[in-house]
Amino acid sequence: MLVATPSGLERRRAYGFSVGFLDEGDGTLGAARSPHYFPDAITGADFVKNSNFDVLLGMDILRQGKLIFENGQFEFTFRA
Repeated sequence: MLVATPSGLERRRAYGFSVGFLDEGDGTLGAARSPHYFPDAITGADFVKNSNFDVLLGMDILRQGKLIFENGQFEFTFRA
């Protein structure tokens, strides 16, 4: 898979995976944590030497919820 980086295009190995999120419940110890999985598999590039992230999510995933960045933190909620 070709991936655009600041230094140009790089060829990376690609693999298929499923994306899932586990919510934090209401924040209390032992609170129920419900998973949310996306039904379709995604093909992504391998970023083996990167310790900053595991996968880059595209708009196909992000548009299914609401992503907020604030004070160095992020919150992702799913639309009902």
